[in-house]
This record gives sequence, C-alpha cells and structure tokens, in this order.
Amino acid sequence: MIALSTTPTARAAIDDAIDAVVTRLARRLRGHGDGAQALASAIARSTRGGKRFRPLLVVAAFDTLRGDEADRAAAYQVAAAFELLHTAFVVHDDVIDHDTERRGVANVGGEFRARARARSGCHGGCAPR
Repeated sequence: MIALSTTPTARAAIDDAIDAVVTRLARRLRGHGDGAQALASAIARSTRGGKRFRPLLVVAAFDTLRGDEADRAAAYQVAAAFELLHTAFVVHDDVIDHDTERRGVANVGGEFRARARARSGCHGGCAPR
C-alpha cells in the first residue's frame, strides 16, 4: 500500500502554489471594474479549504515514481493545477445545475445572483424575466 504524502510541507507547498495562481489572477483583473474584482474574490473563496486529496495524489505519484528532487517544485505546481481544475469543474457543475449554494454558503453563482439582485433592487421577490 502506498502512503499518501500528507506532510505539512506538501500541503503548505500545494496551498502556496494555489495562492500564487489566485493572487496572479487578482492582479491581472485589477483595473477591469468591480465585476472583475468580485469574480477574483469569488474564485479565491472557492479555492479555500478542502482536503486537497487530488493534489496530494499527484505528489504521492511523484514520490512513488521516485521523481527527481529538483523537480519537486514543478510537482507542486502540477498538483495545484489539478486542484484548480477540479474547482473549475465544481463551479461549472453548480452553474449547470442552477445551484446557488455549496456546503451551506453562497457559491460563485450564488454570489453573483445576490449581487445582481442587490443592484436591481430585487431581493428575492421579483419574478424572472
């Protein structure tokens, strides 16, 4: 049986790689208006938490295949990409299913629905057009 790398170092490196992507996205969206900033914030929130099982599997595969230690940083980048891709799939699934919550809180679609209602003066009682 292969032990899954759950060391604090691996988890921290994966979290750092994800945070770097989210920070770069927020920086790129500066100056594109309130909507773009709200999207960057929603994306950041959607990437927080979770068990990080998928990226830890990537790191475990790297370790099992005895990856070159010089490539470990790249392995963490790939692991972060797996987690971000999964997050994008979850957001997409919520949109397709018209879900507005995930784990009891507003998801990305729910945040933007509330934002649109607040701007329109409709707070849940307006009929869809």
